[in-house]
Amino acid sequence: MLTKFIGSQARVKLLKIFVLNPGESFYMRQLARQLDLQINSVRRELENLEKFGLLYSCIGENPSAEAPDEEKEAKKPEKSKKSSLLEKKYFRINTDFILYDEIRALVLKAQMLHKKDFIERIRALGN
Repeated sequence: MLTKFIGSQARVKLLKIFVLNPGESFYMRQLARQLDLQINSVRRELENLEKFGLLYSCIGENPSAEAPDEEKEAKKPEKSKKSSLLEKKYFRINTDFILYDEIRALVLKAQMLHKKDFIERIRALGN
């Protein structure tokens, strides 16, 4: 249903995962694997959603992970230039985005309609 409205299955899947997990951050390959999508379509849609203002990104450690202990931090070796260039870019939904509440409501309602349709199909099989 949302795919017809939004136009891209990849965008719909990305919107769902970000809306249903507003406190989580995800990196590109993680999303591609988890949603079973091509990395190029994930990259394109993440860039579009970030330009739109619905997502924001940061490079480095996962910002949704717990803050590290001071002891663990002291034991970490310094990062080389090469490893710092290879740090992951994490994406997170911008809950302050002006249309966030409307997009969230749309995704949740579409999910409820999908579940309702699924239940009706199962009932029809029983008859």
